Amino acid sequence: ILQCWGDKSVLETIRGREIEFSAGDNIFEVLLNDLKNTGGFTDKEIRGSVLESEKRRRQLLSCIGIPFGPNTTYDELGQLILDYQKNNCGSIQPVTECYSVEILQCWGDANVQQALKMRGIQPSGNIFQLLLNSLRETKGFTPAEMKELNDKRLDALLKCLGINAVAGVAPMELLIQYQSKNCQASVSNPAVAIDVKVLPASEIVKVLETRGVLASATDTKENLEKALASSAGGNELTETELLVLTRDSLTNILNNKNIVTSASENKTQLVKKLFTRG
Repeated sequence: ILQCWGDKSVLETIRGREIEFSAGDNIFEVLLNDLKNTGGFTDKEIRGSVLESEKRRRQLLSCIGIPFGPNTTYDELGQLILDYQKNNCGSIQPVTECYSVEILQCWGDANVQQALKMRGIQPSGNIFQLLLNSLRETKGFTPAEMKELNDKRLDALLKCLGINAVAGVAPMELLIQYQSKNCQASVSNPAVAIDVKVLPASEIVKVLETRGVLASATDTKENLEKALASSAGGNELTETELLVLTRDSLTNILNNKNIVTSASENKTQLVKKLFTRG
């Protein structure tokens, strides 16, 4: 993730933290070890330092594999980082997903288009998110798909995963080993049914974008509601999809379900309430 984020951002964070390191040190390991001590980036770093830049916020979220759209606001980007760290950094657990948008972008448009075609998925909108959503359901590529992809495409995917070729071991076998270790533990994506009428058009567009469906907030609310209902998942939203919504929208969803909320609860807490009672 840190390599994806880039040398410049990593070095600026290291200097801001006044971490001592020598020329021969791996800067990504240096920062990673310090992030483990602080449970991720500090609030100061997010709001007024290295992650104050919207571009860097978007880049980091892309590297982590957290979906967001062009309409996601500056504050919402920061909250997505905070929510991710709260769920993943307190106990310093590794990310359990085997693929991410960044990995699939590295693999390339042509390979992703081929994978979608094999799965019978019509390419539309964000093709990388579209394939990622499908891979989550199957916990990775199937052996039959790996055979169809061929060694050249698999080699390219392994490079994006940071896996080096091993003499005498077929690329397919390396990918099977990788998925066995990393994909089977991927958490399932339970979903909560919502009344889409409580969401404004701009919020429906956000959800559609996480599903790889191209939409515009200038379209009619009725058409957007129909697009959501006909997309994968329908009007049942996963935790990831709920977290791209504003806090006000989450509160409206909870109120619609007669679930009491308080002003002190953040978005993560509100979403957890939906899965407890929704």
